[in-house]
Amino acid sequence: MIPAWVADSLALQIGDEEVVEAAMGPVRLRTSIIPRIQIRGSEIMAEDVPCWIANNLLLGMSFLRNFKFSVEYGKRLIIEK
Repeated sequence: MIPAWVADSLALQIGDEEVVEAAMGPVRLRTSIIPRIQIRGSEIMAEDVPCWIANNLLLGMSFLRNFKFSVEYGKRLIIEK
């Protein structure tokens, strides 16, 4: 999920609404595709990442599935190519 203001600033094409199962239950969100995401200062990159437009930001599996990653509980997310 990305905030609507980010989608606007990136001039993303906004698609149809979908019903998405979120932690608090089903919500209706608009869809889009982020052409490219790259983590600054690294070679870690993903292209054509599907996303939903919401009022908050969530780095989801549509991005993370492109990489090996681990989580140090409550501290940090470690992403590797």
